[in-house]
Amino acid sequence: MQWRNPGHEFDKEYQNIRNQYSGVSLIIYGAGMMGGRTYDAISRLTGLKVNAYFDNDKSKTEYKKLPVYHQDTFAQYFKDNKNIMIVICLPDEVGRKIKKELISIYGIEEMRCKVYSEFTMRDLPVIALYYNKVFLDTVSMIVTERCTLKCEKCAIMLPYFKEIHTYSFDKLKKEVDALFEKVDFIGNYTLTGGEPLLYEYLVPIIQYIGGYYRTQIGSFKIITNGTIIPSNKLIEVMNHYDMAVDISDYTVGVSTIKDRVEEVRKVFEQSGIKTYFLSAMKWVDFGFEYVDNHYDIQQLQCFFDFCHTRCRGYIDGKLRYCINAHFAERTLNDREDRDNGFDIISMKNSIEERAQLVEFDLGYNKNGFLAMCQHCNGTVEINQHYIEVGKQCGNH
Repeated sequence: MQWRNPGHEFDKEYQNIRNQYSGVSLIIYGAGMMGGRTYDAISRLTGLKVNAYFDNDKSKTEYKKLPVYHQDTFAQYFKDNKNIMIVICLPDEVGRKIKKELISIYGIEEMRCKVYSEFTMRDLPVIALYYNKVFLDTVSMIVTERCTLKCEKCAIMLPYFKEIHTYSFDKLKKEVDALFEKVDFIGNYTLTGGEPLLYEYLVPIIQYIGGYYRTQIGSFKIITNGTIIPSNKLIEVMNHYDMAVDISDYTVGVSTIKDRVEEVRKVFEQSGIKTYFLSAMKWVDFGFEYVDNHYDIQQLQCFFDFCHTRCRGYIDGKLRYCINAHFAERTLNDREDRDNGFDIISMKNSIEERAQLVEFDLGYNKNGFLAMCQHCNGTVEINQHYIEVGKQCGNH
């Protein structure tokens, strides 16, 4: 979207959203990680109250000190509590199916049933903003540009960098401080790279973030390619700060790492770390280096709004709306698209600037598109140009 009234884009919309949630019994469908961080954000940032969870796991009876009801009992609950708002805290693909069922079977009004992205990428940030709180759903912080692999179609084009930048501990501390001074809660905060386990100050930066800002984070994670066995100290601090790990499975394209990846997976799992093995990944070709869409301004704005990528990256003290486009600009053009960055370090933290930060995160900028939109096939949700996962450059 193109900024028309920066800092005030949601002034009218807020009243509509507020009316939807006024006097409702708020329940969360899904008593897991997504449901937990959503509850934490609601509780810390707004005056809304969550009354209960629903889940399909009958063994779950309490979560976040709230009752967990089995989905089989929903009919009775709805009969006794007509004025409800349901937030489905599951991946949207699953959430949309459940939403249809709730509407068709139980007669829930569509506006009273929100899938995860509808709530966390629209309603919650706007509601929080009018409590003068800033909520960002997802932020990935780059801690290193070094990697153990050299993927031909790396999403951030890392094998083609002209220069590998280093990130000192002091630099990252300064950027972390600035981020959490301006942002009150981040739903999903991930340390990534490159390969983050190569970063020599990974343990100290986790201790710093965890010690000072863990209560401002829902899910705190590392994403790794599984080629480096975590140290005992890393496991210790991850457990201490309730961190999870995402292991990206590149073994289809790099069969030689299969045994190591499985070993790394076992180490995390047996150490009590919540471990998510991303084996069903699909890679897409963004096409930055050869695509030219020849779009006019209106087409670029439509493409940007339709793409609506969730790839927020935090690097050099700036929130990048599309981290993939940022690195493509740097690699191919050796320049920076100002529309693709919000300067966290420099913002004065006024009410209007905080509103602008939320607007930026939800897709507003000066032009209503990014420069690299002209050279992109789109994010994974809309891109059909599938490619081999983890295929390595020929000289690796």
